[in-house]
Amino acid sequence: MKIKLRITIILISALCIFNGLLTPGAYAATANGYVANKENLRSFFETVSSYAGKPTIVSKLAMKKKISGNFDLTEPYALIERLSAQMGLIWYDDGKAIYIYDSSEMRNALINLRKVSTNEFNNFLKKSGLYNSRYEIKGGGNGTFYVSGPPVYVDLVVNAAKLMEQNSDGIEIGRNKVGIIHLVNTFVNDRTYELRGEKI
Repeated sequence: MKIKLRITIILISALCIFNGLLTPGAYAATANGYVANKENLRSFFETVSSYAGKPTIVSKLAMKKKISGNFDLTEPYALIERLSAQMGLIWYDDGKAIYIYDSSEMRNALINLRKVSTNEFNNFLKKSGLYNSRYEIKGGGNGTFYVSGPPVYVDLVVNAAKLMEQNSDGIEIGRNKVGIIHLVNTFVNDRTYELRGEKI
């Protein structure tokens, strides 16, 4: 009788401890894995950020979502992409931080540039490290283009477009300077231009 009582007490104690571990928000980290139980996305992505090597910024709307499961953190970007598809999230990495939003926060903008074509603008974004193939910039050769994506990405694209429009002399990227000279209805070989003391 005493043995049965002891076994019962041990089992009840073990169940209480196990149940305490599985309360909402509880988690356990293994060498390269992570177990979450109804955890908010902010604390979950804080753990993922240590594997990605940069901070994650989760919007207030996305933060309200909860996550549960056993996750392998060895490939953080693949995990972020998979979770985004499953949980209705959008994200953007600007090289310094990873921004995560609810998909309902998607923004768009229509921009018209007189001095820059869509191809030239895309090339600038690629050279500056801002371009993201998931949020393709669409437009014709007349300088009008459409962008859709996470708020931080759309803001960066709009600001870069304004910068290129204002600086018709060009924009410096590292040691290189991107310059655009537009010629309308003329032949290039019979013209010379002076740019920073050099004849072109």
